[in-house]
Amino acid sequence: MDKSVLFLTAIAIALIIASSDVFVATAAGENYYPFHLFSPSIRTLDFTYYSAIVKHVSLFGWVSENQLFELSHLTPSREWLPFMIAGIMQSAFGYQWIFMAKVAGSIVTFILAFLLFGRWMGNGPSERSRIALAALFALFPNFFDVLSIYPPELLTNIVKFFTANSLFLDRFHSPAMTLPFFLLALYFAFRAFDTGRAIDTAIAGIAAGLLIYTYFYYIAFFAGLLAVMLAQVWEGKVRKRGFREIIPWQGIIIFAIAAAVAAPYAANLAINSGSGMSGDLILRLGLTEYSRAYYIIPTIKYLGILLATVFLVRKRGKDLIFFAGMLTAAIIGMNLHLVTGFNLSILHWQGQVADQVSLFLAVMILCQWQASWRPGFGFAFQALCERAAQAIRRFLPLLGGVFLILILAMGLIVQTNSFRAKCATTQALWPSECPAYTIDPKERDALDWLKAHSARGDVVISLSSQTNARISADTGLFVFLPNGFLTTAKNSDIEERVGFSYRFFGVAKEKLESLLTPHAGTLNIVTVTRQTGSSQAMIDAEKVMLVNFPFHFLYHSTYIWQKALFERSISGWPQETRDMLFENGAEGNIFFYPKGTADRIMNYYENSGGVAGRKKITWVWEGRYERIIADVSAAQGEKLQKEFDNGDITIYRYIS
Repeated sequence: MDKSVLFLTAIAIALIIASSDVFVATAAGENYYPFHLFSPSIRTLDFTYYSAIVKHVSLFGWVSENQLFELSHLTPSREWLPFMIAGIMQSAFGYQWIFMAKVAGSIVTFILAFLLFGRWMGNGPSERSRIALAALFALFPNFFDVLSIYPPELLTNIVKFFTANSLFLDRFHSPAMTLPFFLLALYFAFRAFDTGRAIDTAIAGIAAGLLIYTYFYYIAFFAGLLAVMLAQVWEGKVRKRGFREIIPWQGIIIFAIAAAVAAPYAANLAINSGSGMSGDLILRLGLTEYSRAYYIIPTIKYLGILLATVFLVRKRGKDLIFFAGMLTAAIIGMNLHLVTGFNLSILHWQGQVADQVSLFLAVMILCQWQASWRPGFGFAFQALCERAAQAIRRFLPLLGGVFLILILAMGLIVQTNSFRAKCATTQALWPSECPAYTIDPKERDALDWLKAHSARGDVVISLSSQTNARISADTGLFVFLPNGFLTTAKNSDIEERVGFSYRFFGVAKEKLESLLTPHAGTLNIVTVTRQTGSSQAMIDAEKVMLVNFPFHFLYHSTYIWQKALFERSISGWPQETRDMLFENGAEGNIFFYPKGTADRIMNYYENSGGVAGRKKITWVWEGRYERIIADVSAAQGEKLQKEFDNGDITIYRYIS
């Protein structure tokens, strides 16, 4: 095959990915609002902090939530590697880096996918099929997510597919920034199996270790590697080999090298795991998240693929065992929270891994099944496949054009009509003026001062969730009043801090109760992205952040969420609010603050005054919101030394 065809295809895919974003952004104009808008840079993030806005899709519309994660104290943690790359590129190229990264990532993904498919499809006439499959994977890596046997879920998945996956605006840890690392680890692991060379084994171990800094792929990857090792041990026992001969040394070496590469990550997790400052989403457990029963119907689909490997493939090589082990682990991870009663983030995201593994596994099964066909049946079926392939090739340009137009049209509809947040964006390639990230110049001065005068590991107490979002994202400091989108702390720790923080600032009990009790306006998540000019608007926006921090999806579209549990959680709320919750829940999405959690926060609020152990505070931030709802001088018995004041923001040093 002419290599120029492969190169031109890779370039075309990359341009489709980047141009779809640019097209929608330009056409949408001031309505343009990407799924993730963040400001990664070496200076503000130190490679480890970011803030982002995510749009969540439902069957009937879109909901947005200001979603911010506090990752680490300058210590490597999950997603550190993509953010380091993002920080370097953003510092060098500005916001154009987003599109440049997507172009580069999609090219690497396509080439690696082409090489992997070549392991089972071979060369010659099938190379066009390899290109087509690699292109499909690079463009739509979660293609299997669309396929469902359940009509409501199928419709929901189609909407998500056309408006999210295809536009590549979905998430920062999107395929463009994470898949290349995943495919690289797979490629060198398989290469090591083939050659047995030390250099390939070493590179496979390094690539596997980097996965831990990249995304949740490492869970399924190591499960696949373990499956291969167990298969080797079993084969050695069946053939009655000696003990040393059956030990899977190659897999052990890959595990060992990966562990060495991931040692800083493991150390960070171990040191901070008990402090609520773990720096990794791995410890954030959901509150009653067994209502988030994802993937019951998709599980049936993935189990079907696994059964096909058992009944349709006779010769099971290491590649097949590896992918089957990965898919098995992903299925277990997706559904484990149904058994345990809570949902670990690392396991929840295995659904995305299952989608991506399924395409590779399906192609491998088909190729090996085809190789074992009986002559009569195989000839007839192959002839039918060839006719279908000819018809597809004939109409492929037309179908591809219609498909791309449909993708862009649906994405544009979502951006201009369904999602009502306004941004002051003037250029499609410079989306830096969205209201949620517009910071007042005096607030910027205070953040810069705090960063210049604070030590690594300092803790700031702040009454405003929106303010501490900016502190944690812009200065690298840990904030004592985090909500569920700001920290990896356990829910009980979050509740305690929220109660203590409001007590510290002397907020009246009735005002705190009002903040913790949602009303109809609170449920309009879009308000969190709007400018907060008046005092009441600031309070309303803050209430949105507080009420919605333990995020919950109510998947009415798949009839999985537990209605009775939800009814009990909000039984004490006003009827109007409860009606609004159920109305929004029927659309497939809602965020809510369970009444029991609000009660526990009030309990912490009432009983936190005499407990000194939890007051690990270095700085106190008093801004516009704090002055509206509270008075820092009401913090009786606290020693506060004013260090910064510019009229709008005052920063005190806390002297314990």
